[in-house]
Amino acid sequence: MIRQKKQTNALRVMIVFVVSFFMLMLGITWYKHSKEIRQQDARAVLQAYQENLLHQLQSKLNYAYDLGAMVFPDSVNLERFNREAEKLLKREESVVYVCLIIGDTVESVLPKNEFENEIGKDISEFSYVYTMTKVMGELVVEGPVEFYSEQNVFLFLQPIMENGVYWGQAVVALEAEYVLNQLNLPYLYELGYDYELWHVNSQTGGKDVVICSDEAVDFSFSEKISFYLPNQWNLCILPKYGWVTDAGKIAIAVACIVLDGLMLGFLYCLFKVLEQKKKLKNMSYIDFSTGLLNQKGMEDILNQWIKKGIKSFALFYFVIENYNHIAPVAGQEEEKAFLSKIPEILENYIKNPYVAGHIRDDSFAVAVQDEMTAIQLIDFAKGLSLELLWKVKLEEKKVFLKAKYQYLSYPENEGNGEALLYRVSLQYYEKLKKESPIYTLTEKCRQLSEGDTNVVFDEYTDVGMMQLSMAINQYRKQVEQLAYRDMAFDVGNRMKYLRDAKMLISYDKKRSFNLYCIDICSFGKYNELFNVQTGDEVLRQVISCLTYIFDDFLYRINGDVFLGISFNQEKPEEMISHILKQLEKPIVVGNLKLMLKVKIGVCAYPLHAKTPEGLLEQVQVALRYAKQQVESSVIYDGVLTELLRRENEILCLLEESLRTETLEVWYQPLMNQHTKKFTAAEALVRLKDKDGGYVSAGHVISIAEQNGIIDKLGDYVLRRACGFMKEKGQKLGLTKMGINLSAQQFLVEDGVDRILAGILESGVDPASISLEITETVLIQSFERMKGMLTYLRKKGIHIALDDFGVGYSSFNYLSKLPVDALKIDRTLTKSISDAPKQRALLKAIVDMARINNILIVVEGVETQEECRVMDEAGVDYIQGYYYARPMAEKQLEEKLGENGRK
Repeated sequence: MIRQKKQTNALRVMIVFVVSFFMLMLGITWYKHSKEIRQQDARAVLQAYQENLLHQLQSKLNYAYDLGAMVFPDSVNLERFNREAEKLLKREESVVYVCLIIGDTVESVLPKNEFENEIGKDISEFSYVYTMTKVMGELVVEGPVEFYSEQNVFLFLQPIMENGVYWGQAVVALEAEYVLNQLNLPYLYELGYDYELWHVNSQTGGKDVVICSDEAVDFSFSEKISFYLPNQWNLCILPKYGWVTDAGKIAIAVACIVLDGLMLGFLYCLFKVLEQKKKLKNMSYIDFSTGLLNQKGMEDILNQWIKKGIKSFALFYFVIENYNHIAPVAGQEEEKAFLSKIPEILENYIKNPYVAGHIRDDSFAVAVQDEMTAIQLIDFAKGLSLELLWKVKLEEKKVFLKAKYQYLSYPENEGNGEALLYRVSLQYYEKLKKESPIYTLTEKCRQLSEGDTNVVFDEYTDVGMMQLSMAINQYRKQVEQLAYRDMAFDVGNRMKYLRDAKMLISYDKKRSFNLYCIDICSFGKYNELFNVQTGDEVLRQVISCLTYIFDDFLYRINGDVFLGISFNQEKPEEMISHILKQLEKPIVVGNLKLMLKVKIGVCAYPLHAKTPEGLLEQVQVALRYAKQQVESSVIYDGVLTELLRRENEILCLLEESLRTETLEVWYQPLMNQHTKKFTAAEALVRLKDKDGGYVSAGHVISIAEQNGIIDKLGDYVLRRACGFMKEKGQKLGLTKMGINLSAQQFLVEDGVDRILAGILESGVDPASISLEITETVLIQSFERMKGMLTYLRKKGIHIALDDFGVGYSSFNYLSKLPVDALKIDRTLTKSISDAPKQRALLKAIVDMARINNILIVVEGVETQEECRVMDEAGVDYIQGYYYARPMAEKQLEEKLGENGRK
């Protein structure tokens, strides 16, 4: 405590010293700033005076200049010079002497009666300034100097030059008093400055003072300005009362002292506030029932230990058993007596430095600065737990409340005080739970919920626990029945498959089995054509047939998709034949006899996958490919793996080309049968593979649809095609650009708005864009699609129905279609040249389209004969290899350029 007080006093002295030093530096700064301001003012005054002095000495008082200008070196007129000099002597009382020197000899001097004896003298007989004027070739001002009559004068010596060469000089002497009055230096004194004007003696180099306001003033720290005539002249000024006045110095000192006092006062108050805050903080760390720290205080002390670098300490957590139940019964006096003894118990038991806290009503924490081994930790905890034993007397009976414990050591357990306390208490309750039968039962229920089927509910000696265990076991069976069975058809579901397959693999990982996935083709039509009850009956009979083959290992994983596990060692082809044979029998539902068609995918464990999830994924891949094939089944093998790899490769190429905008868009021109010119084109996507070839457009679109990027692909093609039409369409004679759209582009929430925005943002005329959708997409959601297409048509966009004649072709709804053009699929026109019925059908479609003002485009025309038949039928456009194949933009430009020239 004394040491802490000394540290506090030392800190206070240091603060006083620092603040005082800071104020001293501040005062010095203010002083320098004030001085600098005065010096700037003085420099401005000197600058003004320098200009005035130069003007007076070089111009206004320099009468020698005008006299010298009258002398012409080639014809010296001494009479004129003397005449003008006499006028000057009479007009200006201050002029006492005029002299003309030609070369080095005095030719004329005035007044003659006083200075006639100087005529003919050499300049070497005079002052050095005469020679300096000759040497320097510029005005020399010298003064004040003592003249013949012991009169002080200023000499103005003006050289006369011819082509830059010295010829002579004119000299004028003015009374010193007159010159000094013209310089107006006393005004400086009125401005508050002492001044001194001096120049360097031209002969000795010493300092000649011209005039000084006060000879006692030391001008060593004055502001000075220099000028040359041509010897150096200097004007020095110094404020009468110094750069900073005594009043200013006093004001600065007073301000610093006041600020110093205010600062120290503020710091004193702040120090007091911090002291009070610290006291309050310390009080907030105390548990008043025991005098120990509370949880917050305990955490803070542990953090201080860690910050100070305490190498190791042990943390113990004690909980008084049943404390919260017994304490209210024992009474406040009994509880208070127990709690008040705890600090004394700790003090007597613990020899090393320690800290203790009352964490909650029934729990305590003790941290001891000691590096203990595992055995020492246990011994310490056991010993202190015995000391903390609470002996309570209840109704004349003694009750002993034990102190259970948990411990950990630092730095083996890292973290701050809060984390350490949390961890040790958590470990205590984790250990407590593991010792509880409720915890054991809870753990088994958790394992059961995670799919562990090996959980066994034990028998318990406690009757209540035994009844609970039996009830949970009974409920377990009911839940399993609901979780693993398709209750509508009493067959296993997907979860049962996963559980059974996991169990089979875990029992014997080397035991092989085959997995069969069976899908009923076009099952939805039974519900649509008949009713749901008919569909359910079909499923029941299929389940009956498949149960005969797979027994309990049959599962319904989707509406009409089933899984079967077979341990039969026969080849998969034989098993597939057996399944097909079972399902080829007609399904009888009431008066209906239905023939089913199924697709089957097969994979094997462990050949194709080693987990239930992996097997399910592979068998569904096989089923997916089976649906695309004519054959009814596909067995998973390396070919499918390669196909999957190839699809993934194409997907990566597609995503990269979309990101870098290198995906190509080609165009196939359409021949207008009326003008016999290419007036329309269809945009087609072209994706280069890594070998330089091209992936089929249908494959690219299928992969884009399966992986959810068809909207990005559609937007890309739409933007490129619209841009091409905007920039080059009109020049190439194109009036329409056809762009295919996927069903997914319409089904997304803002699909139509995105399509319209893409067209409008390109700047192309909407009337020049024809959006192509398949007949299947339109008919599957006729009303919804009709509304969206009608909306686009109102915006000026044309709609074309692609692949007409493949799916649901009907003359009944032709008039209701919100389209501008029909594209006849090539399957309808194939071999049309020798098929009268197909020609008649084509002619009927054309006639119906004419009635409804719909254009007809025929796709896949490859021969001249086919082209002739189309002409006879009256179609509007022909698209096919006969006229042009799909081509890149540059090739299209060349092609249509040729078309225009023809």
